[in-house]
Amino acid sequence: MAKFPVKLYVYDLSRGMERQLSPFILGKQIHGIWHTGLVCYGKEFFMAVME
Repeated sequence: MAKFPVKLYVYDLSRGMERQLSPFILGKQIHGIWHTGLVCYGKEFFMAVME
């Protein structure tokens, strides 16, 4: 059986800007808009969630 590496990628889609702008936009500070992706067999599988 061949072995394939599995990787977990975590991205901040706002690139840090959400931390600076969220108090003005939302009235509270949040740390980012997160996206995660699981990479296996050379393809990325993902589900985006915003909180």
